[in-house]
Amino acid sequence: MDMSDTQEVKREQDAGVESDDVPTSTQGCRVYVGNLPYQFRWWELKDLAREVGDVVHTQILSYEGRSKGCGIIEFRTPEDAQAAIEKLNDRDVQGRLIFVREDREEHVPSSQESAPKAQVYVSNLPYSVRWQDLKDRFKEVGKVIKADVAITHDGMSKGHGTVLFEDPENVEAAISKFDGSDWSGRQISVREDHGPPRGGNFRGRGRGFGRGGGGYRGRGY
Repeated sequence: MDMSDTQEVKREQDAGVESDDVPTSTQGCRVYVGNLPYQFRWWELKDLAREVGDVVHTQILSYEGRSKGCGIIEFRTPEDAQAAIEKLNDRDVQGRLIFVREDREEHVPSSQESAPKAQVYVSNLPYSVRWQDLKDRFKEVGKVIKADVAITHDGMSKGHGTVLFEDPENVEAAISKFDGSDWSGRQISVREDHGPPRGGNFRGRGRGFGRGGGGYRGRGY
């Protein structure tokens, strides 16, 4: 992190903004990065992005002060954005396999972001269920952007995961249809997902990564 970034960190700490600048809308120059570690900050994302191109802006998306585990990178040119997709997709970052795709949405600074993401947390899954199975089942109630199943470092399922819908209204439909339903002899639980709990060690639920931790695998977007 260079001197200009250090100044931006101070600005972020003063303003509570998880971003290095106000994002622009340059089409083709931005990428969306998902499955980031929840403790990952914008300047770390910027350092990562600089490996592949000239970075204009980075932003960690958050809700109520908590990271959503995803972010935006804006590059100087569309070629750099494409290089990021090719070189950073499936990169291991602190034990998590991140995914990178073209960003097609408008975003606001995280300090102004108030809409909850349309995601549900699913527990007590059969250990044989993979993200593809999770996506196939939950797309019965709406368009699924991605589905993830938490796994251990040796690739075994932890029996829980998340499903991200395109429409927030699908969250209630998913809870109504699938909460308490039977899946291969197991009664699954479905609830709205708000990200990592405040003040908790998220590795205990297998949704964060670190030494001795597990993580999520799968995209389904």
